[in-house]
Amino acid sequence: MKINKHFEDRELRARFVAAFATIALLLATLANGMAQTTAFTYQGKLTDTGSPASGNYDMQFKLFDTVTVGTGTQQGSTATIWSEPQK
Repeated sequence: MKINKHFEDRELRARFVAAFATIALLLATLANGMAQTTAFTYQGKLTDTGSPASGNYDMQFKLFDTVTVGTGTQQGSTATIWSEPQK
């Protein structure tokens, strides 16, 4: 009977540790996901027919469901964010 009790204690302890680890991982994942914002930074070079852009340009952003340019389906609507003067 003592052997069964010892086994039950080890099994209970293992279940407790597994449950605790699962809850901790879930909370860490939720906290990380809630910290995300919609802001992003992009560094690039704006050109117009191969030359550096000069003048006012409306910036439009589109999201597609594929990596290949010119294919796939646009997700959501086109967002025109601002008119950005370029020098």
